[in-house]
This record gives sequence, C-alpha cells and structure tokens, in this order.
Amino acid sequence: MTSEAQKARDVAIEFECKKDGLKQVQSGDVKLTLTVSPLDMPNTLYSDPMGQRYIAVIVPLNDDETPKETVKPKSFATSAKMLAKDEAFHSFCKSVDYDAWLSAFIDWKDSDETKANCFIRYKCQVDSCAELIEGSEAGKKFKKLQGDYMFWKEN
Repeated sequence: MTSEAQKARDVAIEFECKKDGLKQVQSGDVKLTLTVSPLDMPNTLYSDPMGQRYIAVIVPLNDDETPKETVKPKSFATSAKMLAKDEAFHSFCKSVDYDAWLSAFIDWKDSDETKANCFIRYKCQVDSCAELIEGSEAGKKFKKLQGDYMFWKEN
C-alpha cells in the first residue's frame, strides 16, 4: 500500500520559477505571481483548467542551486527570563491573576522570579519558555502578556 506522501511525490510536478509579485486581493486572499521559463513549464499546467487546485512546495535556492537557509523564527525565551526577573512584573502578576500567582503548580516558598517564570508559562500555556516562538500561539500569548504588562506599568 502506498502512503499519501508517496502518492503526492508520484504526481508532483517539478519546475523552477521566480517570484515576481505578491499582493493581497479584495477578498483577503494573497495572489502570488511566478515566472517560469518556457523550457521549465510543465505541459500539464497549460492543459489543466482554470481554477485547478494544487498543493505547492517551494524551496528557495541560492545562485549555486543549493537550498537557501531559512531564518529561524525568533524565540522569546530570553525575554521571558528577563521579564521574570523584573520586580515590577512580579507586582503586575499579583495584581492581574493572584490565584495563578499562588496556584498549586508553584511552591509558596519559591522566589518571586520562579513564581513569575511559572506565571508566564501558565499564561502562555507552555511547559517551557523555549516554546515561546514568534508566530506561534504561545508566542502571541507572550506578546499579549508583555503588552498588558507595559499598559499596566504606564497606568
């Protein structure tokens, strides 16, 4: 029996193209314009009807034809650790969710920094601050928590 991944590989169309345009249309969809050399243009793309759906896999290339390294998403782990050391953040944590601050997942004897670290993980729903990655749901929750703290601090 063939796996779904193998079926996809068997019907895949491979060609080189260049990104020439990217814009958001009125519906909210994104329109991507690719230019393909006539020598690389697969015949099936000429004959497939308009509206044909595809799954696309695109690998950016360097000039020497090797795959281009992609930039790793930003980690907020260091920011979280610095925030946990901030005494004003400790006060913020206590003022916005005192029950979470003192909940059962932390020992009441722990330092405020340890409690703040636990509070951040609790609020962002992660087991480790290493999971706080830009673009992830946890990363968004951390940025919101930072924003809420900054707003609280200014008022």
